[in-house]
Amino acid sequence: MSILGPDSGSGQADPPNGGAPSAAGWLRDADGSAYPPPPWRLEGDLYASVWLVPRAAVPPLPAEAIPATIAGRALVVTGWALYAPGGVLAYREALCAVVLRAPRFPAITITHIWVDHPASIAGGRALWSIPKTAGRFSGTPETGAEVTDAQGQPIAALNIVPGRALP
Repeated sequence: MSILGPDSGSGQADPPNGGAPSAAGWLRDADGSAYPPPPWRLEGDLYASVWLVPRAAVPPLPAEAIPATIAGRALVVTGWALYAPGGVLAYREALCAVVLRAPRFPAITITHIWVDHPASIAGGRALWSIPKTAGRFSGTPETGAEVTDAQGQPIAALNIVPGRALP
């Protein structure tokens, strides 16, 4: 499980050519899976929802993680990201995260996350301890999208009803 806040970046500068590093410069995890070095510059769309759920429904968190609550209910964020070509990787991702109380800024801990690119799985785990697992994605958010786990079991479905967009 990974706790992410405003200071969780790599601190490394952009590649000198201003674009994505070549596959030759990629790193490898203990299993030999290749992934791009940080920082990961990604382009795409993120669809997110915030939920208030009973505190008892929140999965176990790291000892130092204290969920942010409102009237005894925990703040949970679900997200569906579509990272497009033009960034270091292009892939789809569905996630669930718990918003945490932190001394200066809110943070999150990702409890569940599925992606459809092996480099994203390897890099997310190795660089940031994000518990990424393989997911199978179909459809689009505008027409109805679904994600299943590697065995084909349903995880989530999404159908976007357009509303206000954040700048």
